[in-house]
Amino acid sequence: MGGLASAVCLSAIGFDQAEAQAVADASSATTPSASAGAAPGTQTASAPAAPARALPPSLHQGQKAGGFQTLRANDSFPIPAAANAPWDERLKHVPLSADGQIWVTFSGEERMLMQNFNRPSIGTASPALASLSFQFRHQYGADLHLGERLRVFGQIVSGQVTGDNYVSPVFGRQQNALELGQAFVEYSRPLYNGRAGVRVGRQQTHLGSGQLISAQPIHNIERNFDGVRAYYAAKAFRFDAFAYRPLVHERGAFDDTVDDTTAIWGAYGAFALPRRQHVALNFDAYYVGYRDEESALLKATSVQDISSFGVRLYGSIHGAQIDANLIQQTGDVGPKTIDAWAMVNSIRYPVPGAPRNLTLHLVSNVASGGSREGDVIHTFDPLYSVQRHANFASSIGFTNFVDVGGGFTFDATDKLELGASLRAFWRYSIEDGYSLGYQTAVNNRKTDARFIGLLPGVAANYNLNKHVSVKGSISPLLASDGYKAIGEDGMKSYQLELLYIW
Repeated sequence: MGGLASAVCLSAIGFDQAEAQAVADASSATTPSASAGAAPGTQTASAPAAPARALPPSLHQGQKAGGFQTLRANDSFPIPAAANAPWDERLKHVPLSADGQIWVTFSGEERMLMQNFNRPSIGTASPALASLSFQFRHQYGADLHLGERLRVFGQIVSGQVTGDNYVSPVFGRQQNALELGQAFVEYSRPLYNGRAGVRVGRQQTHLGSGQLISAQPIHNIERNFDGVRAYYAAKAFRFDAFAYRPLVHERGAFDDTVDDTTAIWGAYGAFALPRRQHVALNFDAYYVGYRDEESALLKATSVQDISSFGVRLYGSIHGAQIDANLIQQTGDVGPKTIDAWAMVNSIRYPVPGAPRNLTLHLVSNVASGGSREGDVIHTFDPLYSVQRHANFASSIGFTNFVDVGGGFTFDATDKLELGASLRAFWRYSIEDGYSLGYQTAVNNRKTDARFIGLLPGVAANYNLNKHVSVKGSISPLLASDGYKAIGEDGMKSYQLELLYIW
């Protein structure tokens, strides 16, 4: 596995939105209660039993927003609400047959995302103007259940963007008049103490911690695919196989098309490891194949084939929630071979007895890079990662960098969570660039400095209720002296999200 085998794993915590969600999803441990089965006459209570082996219910579910999944097809409401419940709760289970076997769930979302990037320079001859964008997403869906085995899910989405000096020309994942975001049929049935199923059609997908395939919810129009996904899920084991083609997003109404030059396929296995007292870990292994017949990685358009092999260890150890990921990429692009890798590690530790749910976070990430002039390409490709382009509180692109940092969060009130963090970034290779958001900021022709700079950040998350939330973050990149010498004078990032979801 090349450099991956010799990498030193620095355990750390994710404190931006995507990483915090991934770590929280990784935890499946519970604090066992003392056994009540002590033999008569004994003075010492028996040791607490280890928790039962079970995968976390949040596996492959993606991020949550309020009381709902951002991947709305993963929400489940099998029981009707009371007749006097609020209107939105009654719409979560609308019976369509007298026996209750046919029913439909409705869902909706309205989101405004403000992003402000102030880039005095990105290492080019002319300064970059400050960018301000307001992105609006409107998303509504219906989930029809025809008995316990068959369901039909559909979702429409529309997005608009306005502001000053934002990415131009506007592309289809920022602005889209009206589009069929999801439309699939799923059949499932009980099988060998588990459940097997197949999903066919247009769908959103989040695998594991989302390092290679996710819906990328930071974008105005989320990532979706046309294809098929089959699965078998039991209490302590799950296996998924899939074959997809991504969509080409246009700006008009119902004009998105399937990208017939790009394909992605693979398999993902998840296992709940044997439990011990205060230890509940899970192990995943997966393969993702990717083919792009019109890759622009090299100077000339070429065919790119990538095979990604990944492993993930996650769960709880004495209260600490860990999530460790290793990915090795092989393949070829044009006449060159690919040998790249990435490591994504995080720890989240709720401090015992601390007030306000004080939680410490650590993170360490590495994504390989290198020159594209030789016979081997070492630049890691994040494919459709939740990390790609922008996290909620980080604007460093997920390639050719080393990242170490930490932070903390606490509950200021029962509805308001506050946090602060500090991360340091280096280029993995001085023969490759790194990216700020969508733009490559510095390449090997401008500087040989390796240290990029520091990224302090503060964030707030206010949940009025399970439907309404407000998130905000400030994260200025403080450029190193080496990058200031070529005109990279740092970057300021402000983001604000207003969300109503039901």
